Amino acid sequence: MRTEKTFGIGRSLLLAGAVAAAWAVQCVPANAVVLGLACGFEGRDYELCKDAAEIWAARTGNTVLTYPIPDDLAERLALFSAVLSEDVPKFDVISAEVTSAAALADDLLSLGDYLPYAAYGQSETMIRQLTIGGELKGLPFYQEMGGLYYRTDLLEKYGVEVPESWGELEAAARLIQDGERAEGNDAFWGYLFQGGLGEALAANATEWMVSHSGEPIVGSRGVDLTDPRYIEGLQMAAGWVGTISPPEVLSFDEEAARALFQRGNAAFMRNLPYAFPLLESPISAVSGKVGAAFMPSAHDNPPVSLLEGWSMVVARGSPHPAEAAFLADFLTSVAQQRMRALEADFFPSQVVLFSDTEVSTHFPLVDTYELIEANIRMRPAHLIGKGYAEGSKVFQEAVHAVLRGDGNAATVMAEAQTQIREILVKARQP
Repeated sequence: MRTEKTFGIGRSLLLAGAVAAAWAVQCVPANAVVLGLACGFEGRDYELCKDAAEIWAARTGNTVLTYPIPDDLAERLALFSAVLSEDVPKFDVISAEVTSAAALADDLLSLGDYLPYAAYGQSETMIRQLTIGGELKGLPFYQEMGGLYYRTDLLEKYGVEVPESWGELEAAARLIQDGERAEGNDAFWGYLFQGGLGEALAANATEWMVSHSGEPIVGSRGVDLTDPRYIEGLQMAAGWVGTISPPEVLSFDEEAARALFQRGNAAFMRNLPYAFPLLESPISAVSGKVGAAFMPSAHDNPPVSLLEGWSMVVARGSPHPAEAAFLADFLTSVAQQRMRALEADFFPSQVVLFSDTEVSTHFPLVDTYELIEANIRMRPAHLIGKGYAEGSKVFQEAVHAVLRGDGNAATVMAEAQTQIREILVKARQP
C-alpha cells in the first residue's frame, strides 16, 4: 500500500496553518491584477477550471481570463513553448501534462519560492515527476493511470480468475470471447486497449515492454528499444489484433474502448480511472458487473501502470508570479479536487481524498487504484526533456507499425531507437 496515505497530526497542523496563512495573503491583494489561464483538455475540464478561476478572482479581487488548450500534445507543447518564451506571456498559469514539465522547465516558475507547503499531501509520484533540477515546476491537478477492467459476471460464468499475467489474460479473453460468440454475440471481443496513434498508445506500449523486461526504456543506457523482451511484448500485442481485439483497435483511444466495453461487447479492457463511474452509470449495459485490477505482467516482473496526469504550472515570465502561484494553488487544492472528482470523475492527486467517504463512494475502486499507484511508472519525459514530444511521436509510429504487421518488430524498433537518439542530441544542443 502507498506510504503517502497517512497524515501525521503535526504534518496536518503545519499544512493547515500554512494554507490559512497563504489564503489570507491571497484574499487581500495590494493591487488587483489580470491573469491568463490556459486549461481544459477533456470532459468538463474547461468548464470547471473556468468556474474555479472565477471563484478565486471574486475572492481576491483579481481578474482571470481563461483560454482552452489544443487537443494534440505536439500542438500544446508548441503553443506553450511559444507563449512562455514571450517577455510578457499571455498565459500566467497553464494546465499541462506532467510529461511536459521537463520540456518546459526553463520557462516555468519555481513554485517552492511562493508555495513552500505545496507538495504536502500530494501524490509523491507526481511531485517527483514535476520536480526538475531540485525545483518544483508544477502542482499536481489530477492523475490517471492504467488499470485492467473486467466483467465480473463473465469471469464467474466461465470459471476464470482475474488474470495476473499477459498469458493468463490472453487465455481468459479467448475463452470468454469464444463462449459469447457461440451464444450469438458476434460483436464480442476478449480485450480492448488504446491502439490508435497518440500518447495513449505510447502508454500501453511502455506497459507491455517494461512489464516483460522489468527495465525502463530510458535509463542508464539512454534510450533502449531493442531489448529482446521488449520485442516479445510488442509481438504479443500485435498478435491480439484481429484475434482477441478488433481490427479497429488500431484507431482506439480511451473513449472508443470504453464505449465498446460499456455496450457489453468485451471481457477485458485497459483504461483510466475516469471510466469506472461511467461504466457504473444507469445507462451502462455493464453496470454492477465491472471490476478492476493491476495491469498484467510477464516473467514474474511487477505489474506496470504508466502515470498519465495533469498539473498546473506558472510562467517564469509572469509579471504577477505570486498571484499566479496562488491561483495554481487554489485550482489544485483539496476542495477543488474533491469537487472535480464528485462532479466530473477526475481522479484526485490529493492523498487525503483517498480516504474521503464520499469520494470513495464515487470511486469504489479507489483502494485498488492506490495499489496500482504503488506500481506506477513515470513516463521517460523527466529524463528526455525537450525532445519528448518529437521522440514520443517516433515511438508511437514504430509501435503502430508493429501492431499493423508492417516490418520486423526488432528492425522497426531499432530504427526508431536511432531516430529518437538523434532527436535527443539535437534537443540538448544550446
